[in-house]
Amino acid sequence: MPGMVIILIFFSIGMAAWIFSMGFFLGYSEFVKDLIKQEVTKQTRLEKGTEQYDRWRELPFPLEFKVYVFNVTNPREIERHGAVPIVREVGPFVYHEHFYKEKIQNQSNNDTLTYNQFLKMNFQRQLSAYGDDLEITVPNLPLQGVFQNGEEGVLPESIQHMAVDQLWPQAFNNDGIFVTMPVKKFFFGGYIFCDTRKKERKQFRSIIKHMWSRAKGMMKTFFCNQVKHVASSNPTIKVEDNYLQFSMFKHKDSNTNGRFQIFSGLTDIKKLGQIKTWNGESHLKTWKGGPNSKCNALRGTDSTIYAPWTFASSSAVFTFSTDICRSIKLTTVGETSFKGIPGVKAIMGPENLENSGENSCYCINKTRNLAGNHDCFPKGFCDMGNCLKAPVVISFPHMLWADTRYTDTVKGLEPSEEKHTSFLAVEPTTGTPLQGRKRMQFNVPLRPIKAIKATHHLPAAMMPILWVEESFDLPDDMADKVKADFLNKMFLLDVTVYAMLGGGLFGGTLLVMYLVFPRY
Repeated sequence: MPGMVIILIFFSIGMAAWIFSMGFFLGYSEFVKDLIKQEVTKQTRLEKGTEQYDRWRELPFPLEFKVYVFNVTNPREIERHGAVPIVREVGPFVYHEHFYKEKIQNQSNNDTLTYNQFLKMNFQRQLSAYGDDLEITVPNLPLQGVFQNGEEGVLPESIQHMAVDQLWPQAFNNDGIFVTMPVKKFFFGGYIFCDTRKKERKQFRSIIKHMWSRAKGMMKTFFCNQVKHVASSNPTIKVEDNYLQFSMFKHKDSNTNGRFQIFSGLTDIKKLGQIKTWNGESHLKTWKGGPNSKCNALRGTDSTIYAPWTFASSSAVFTFSTDICRSIKLTTVGETSFKGIPGVKAIMGPENLENSGENSCYCINKTRNLAGNHDCFPKGFCDMGNCLKAPVVISFPHMLWADTRYTDTVKGLEPSEEKHTSFLAVEPTTGTPLQGRKRMQFNVPLRPIKAIKATHHLPAAMMPILWVEESFDLPDDMADKVKADFLNKMFLLDVTVYAMLGGGLFGGTLLVMYLVFPRY
């Protein structure tokens, strides 16, 4: 009988040790970690015929594109008396963005995919604060472009004073520094200017009036041809034979934002989604410093896909935005949770819109500042002169974190870190985006220009036009799939590991107590 007890004791000790060892093996062995890594790699790489590839090729849910317009409440006082501009935020106007990729080429020899990404936008009245027929008053952006290009001597000197200062009212329908129009016209429908199409001829009482009218028409045509030449590279202006048409977002709708070449992750999962070339170029030509400049580097992904473990192993990642011709830095700030999925949160911090230090290459001196000089804009602003081919300056919404010398030139701004900071939440192991808000504001410098009388009473102000928020929340069905495909398995593995470790330790402890302490 005692022999049987000894055998049972040793058997129990062996089982406890085996259970503990298996728990330790499952939890800490490189073999199991490699199995997990292989499974994650298999699920996330862009391989044709997989669910990941299909989701990447056409995003299975729309992103929300929200637009908030800064309605100018005192336009006449600004134009005539130099009053400080007062603006009121109006919005949001909500659109659904459907992203899809076409002309996809798989190049297995260098582990890349080449594609064109397209975007389709649809207005969502039920999600918007107003209908898109609401009228707004905003700066006359194409007119500002003509004024400031004229100041730069882009237009021939012989017509700068006469054409810009005297003929612009005809070219711009007698509109002024500010224009009032429905939202849908400002965003997509288009504001027509430089319209030289033949209209019904008036009956003139004298040949002098007739000749003068013909002369003004010829001067307007000459002026508008010069404007057309300058405007042809601006993505927001549609150039037709006999007129020009401006709209903020028409160029985005049903159009491509360029041809990308990215790494598919088949041979190196760490490079998944990283941009290799854009429009056939390995670097930008927008900013200072040439191909070796950090500002011209194509850093990061196109923001639709991220490599696994990136946010877990790095304090900062980059995404490239074609809208502003540059990469932005996302800095991790801590852990978060979304629909029961643990994640890492990263924000677009104020350093992105600094113009000094390593960011000094963003100071291109293209658009004149509020003093009328070709100099760097202060912190919180970035000159889009080379990118958008227009005197447009970006900032964070409501000029968050911007220099007060510029924010104080306008009344009605209410910056808030909670409402106006861009952020991204990602499941760190698989790189699955959980939630995101990309926010940016577009502004135009408003100031007196010596050669143009219409601007002489203007104050020097950084005029906000609008700010946009591109957002997504991972839908419930996809969140459930992330849990089922990966998180639940990892949870089950963790439970098994801790159960084995705990069971082994508990069993061993009981046996020690049985052997050491006397029995009564």
